[in-house]
Amino acid sequence: MRAGACVFVTNEMAFLPDELAMRMATKAMVEQGFSLKRWGLETYSRTTAPDGTKDRFLCRNHVDDRRGIITFTNLAAKFRWVNVEVTNRAIVCVIQPAR
Repeated sequence: MRAGACVFVTNEMAFLPDELAMRMATKAMVEQGFSLKRWGLETYSRTTAPDGTKDRFLCRNHVDDRRGIITFTNLAAKFRWVNVEVTNRAIVCVIQPAR
């Protein structure tokens, strides 16, 4: 099973921007050996950042704006969820197993 955590140093931020969450989740997938030719991003536009920007990929945590999930899917209808969280000066990505 390929699931892991990746930590990326960044500037301190009050909330997790959608674009940054998507880029870090994608980077984590690639670093863990997942092919982007096989795994594609799913759009999710039901949440909004504190600055009013609509999220495009991030399923934002309703309690903590510094956390959320990015979903990847493949042709076999399998999903990988990447939990993305800002903690102090790091962005932590944890890839959950396929379902």
